Amino acid sequence: MNHAALLVANTSQGALASLRGEALLTHAVRGLICSGCVDLTIVLDSDRRLAESESAVRVVPGAAGRYRVFRGCADRSESLRRAVHVVGRTPSEVLVIHDATRARTPASLVEAVVAAVQGGAPAAVPVLPMTDTVKLVDPGARITGTRDRARLRTLQTPMAFHDDLRPELAEHGPERLLDRLGAGVRLVEGHPDAAKLASEFELALAEAALAEATGGSR
Repeated sequence: MNHAALLVANTSQGALASLRGEALLTHAVRGLICSGCVDLTIVLDSDRRLAESESAVRVVPGAAGRYRVFRGCADRSESLRRAVHVVGRTPSEVLVIHDATRARTPASLVEAVVAAVQGGAPAAVPVLPMTDTVKLVDPGARITGTRDRARLRTLQTPMAFHDDLRPELAEHGPERLLDRLGAGVRLVEGHPDAAKLASEFELALAEAALAEATGGSR
């Protein structure tokens, strides 16, 4: 087994926001390592936060020797393309792409997408059914129709890709590559805990959920 994870932390300050006294980045890396199926984690962050990201990853048990922190780009897709080239120096079977703000993602979800690719799928992504009504609007913000929720899914991370797709992943980025692969992509049942924690309100809800789960202890 030799699998690598690309963890995006440079899209906002959010990756270093605190959850139960630890950075979201710390929680995210812990989930990858606890899955038991990621050998190397590449963390991408901005120049001004590289030292903070390094510290946030270093404290994770089992992380020593299994991570690298690199400067990312302002654009998320460009950061991922850079990371694909970096990790290309180390042969791997599966590439896992994850978002640091999805800090509560269960390790089992990492296992599920990796197992799907190991089982023969070129790529695997976690999805959840759409529960809201989605309206189509024109450029003038006038409603023109309603989308059928039964055919809609929200996409989560981690996403997993077979290493053979590395050139296409570097060229197109993960979301566009999923569109190109179409029916070949394995859809894995997502998890509510894998939601993005991108606002103060979402962080507060996550704090409350973790406090309840641990009986208020840290």
